[in-house]
Amino acid sequence: MINKKSTKILALFIVAFIWRSDVAHGNQRLKAYLSGKKSKFLTEGHPKAQGLKISFEYPEGWELAEGKRPNIIQQFKEKIEGRTASMCLLQVNELPWHVRLLNFFGFDLGIFLPSELRKLVPPEYQFIKGTPTEYEGEKGALLIFSGQVERAGMKVDIYFMQHIFLYSGKLIGLQCSVGDSAGNKNLVALFDEYAPLFQHMGNTIVIHNKWKKS
Repeated sequence: MINKKSTKILALFIVAFIWRSDVAHGNQRLKAYLSGKKSKFLTEGHPKAQGLKISFEYPEGWELAEGKRPNIIQQFKEKIEGRTASMCLLQVNELPWHVRLLNFFGFDLGIFLPSELRKLVPPEYQFIKGTPTEYEGEKGALLIFSGQVERAGMKVDIYFMQHIFLYSGKLIGLQCSVGDSAGNKNLVALFDEYAPLFQHMGNTIVIHNKWKKS
């Protein structure tokens, strides 16, 4: 299952900011990214990376911050007019020893079967869509889910896109989201604007350890 603390941490960061966007901004954001206005993050040498060397590309100008939990390597935040517009978390979770052993010997754990994908989303969140896929040839899934977070009397609706895959006995996730005050009817359309960008970001994931071994 996706780490509940990580999901809630991501949501609570968004709670602190109310933001706006529109279709034009969404299209410009994606065009800029595809035209090369992006930066690369590499986990090499990071104490929380557990020896993994993984990279992915994120939009130029996004702010980086260290993760506040042991499994969260880095936070990536977009700012518009001084407010957080979207956020992504890169996280690594260690699997139980017996699961690592099965994964090491190449057994299919079955967690990315279409019938099992709902179980990867915390029960308090609404599962919207799950698609089995691969990242660098490793089995994984693309998940979309939503939920509501309340803190200090404020309620915020959040939509998530999660890239998740297994490698070297670890569950790696790139979780991106957008959110706004509860009841905003435009939030679904707003998430649809960001979804292509989030998907392209996931497509840039590279597992350098794997190719070094080869």
